[in-house]
Amino acid sequence: MDTPNCLATPSRARKSPRRPFGMKNVALALLSTAPVVVSAQDCISLKGSKSCPAFESASISTNATLVEYFPFLQYVSDRASFDNQMSSYVKTAYVQGKYQSLFGCGNVDLQDPSDMYARFTTTVLCNAIVQNSIGACGLTDDQSRPLCADSCAEFAQSEAYVTSDDDLCSNPSTDLLKLIRADFTNCALPNGSLDSSICISGIENESQNCGYGNSTVGLCSYCGSGGLNSTDTCCYNSNAEERCKDVKLPALTATLTFSRTLPSATSTGTTAAGNDNKDDEKDRR
Repeated sequence: MDTPNCLATPSRARKSPRRPFGMKNVALALLSTAPVVVSAQDCISLKGSKSCPAFESASISTNATLVEYFPFLQYVSDRASFDNQMSSYVKTAYVQGKYQSLFGCGNVDLQDPSDMYARFTTTVLCNAIVQNSIGACGLTDDQSRPLCADSCAEFAQSEAYVTSDDDLCSNPSTDLLKLIRADFTNCALPNGSLDSSICISGIENESQNCGYGNSTVGLCSYCGSGGLNSTDTCCYNSNAEERCKDVKLPALTATLTFSRTLPSATSTGTTAAGNDNKDDEKDRR
């Protein structure tokens, strides 16, 4: 089934044509080809959402275009059903579509996919759905603040970590690093993603477990004793020291680093915040 993959978004100051986001044919862009005007009754407010609390000023559309990119939205009728469906989606169809189908991971445990969760996965999806809903729901810039590019980078780097663990992802696609880099580039695309006074931090939306969902491997890899992040407040709040005592982590190192540049004055809605030619790829395979 079609599952979203990466994010692309229009210029914040105008309602321009958008590229779709999804896994259809390996890389379906995030945004629709043209904004569609619909009535307010087709949009659902995220105020009070448990899945997307940092996006509470936004509303999301459940029209046919959004359902094509995010199939679980066909079962959404209000904020509560959105939260329930989102929670189920990231544990099931998303894992199968992203890691098994797109990334080509072998031996994916669909019965217990908790460790197949890159940091801020839910937040990246929240952001993608909101960006797709700008035209349909008539969202203003304030109502559709984007995810910060730094959080997009952490998401992509976490994807690289997950897929480098042979126990979680054996024999992935030869295009894996290119696909992960595309996730970052598209996620960081919205104007404002590089402006900390505008963008939404991933930890602001997913504070529990340091943004790693139910992944113990993710949490412990981030909060490892003596590591750079071990004193992070989220590690303390997640009781990482106690929870990670007997957790054996794979001996992995960083796979990708990202360099980001501000969009130029003549940039368009398709200008990426990351430059593939400037990415420093370190493939440990």
